[in-house]
Amino acid sequence: MGAKRFIYQFRDTVFKRRLLLLLLSLMLLVGVYCIPTYRIWFKETVIAYWGNFNYQKSKLDIEQRKINRFDSYYVITKLIAASVPEHSKEKLLLVPASGYFKEKGLEYDVPEPVVFYYFTSIRTVWAKSDEAFKATGVVLVNNKKQIVIHNNVPSTKMDSLVKALRKYSYPL
Repeated sequence: MGAKRFIYQFRDTVFKRRLLLLLLSLMLLVGVYCIPTYRIWFKETVIAYWGNFNYQKSKLDIEQRKINRFDSYYVITKLIAASVPEHSKEKLLLVPASGYFKEKGLEYDVPEPVVFYYFTSIRTVWAKSDEAFKATGVVLVNNKKQIVIHNNVPSTKMDSLVKALRKYSYPL
């Protein structure tokens, strides 16, 4: 009988301790939540995450999720890829720096060539690379702020394009 009574007392004290710790933890959380800085943080991170999670859960299409995540970065990259003729997708495409597009009035952060290839399966190169002179096509912006892809550019013209586009700085 003595052993059973000891076990019940032990369980009872463990339960009381756990309940006390739970109540203290809840009081601490409520206390921290009352501080304005932490309240703002909680709303901007935890609550906002839950809203984003529910929105993304309802849109499970991979393309839609990429568009939501990468925004114009991804959309413009896919538009450039859609403009490249099918027979030119195997060739190397010269893509100017983000500064070029900003100067022409377009907000487009040009992805790295590896990322561009990941999104589109099209090989690209930046003008600062030594491989730029091997490109056969180039992405440019016309006067109407439209992105235009020029294919089969002669090597003499490509040399002058590469030299002109090297003045723009690249992030890496």
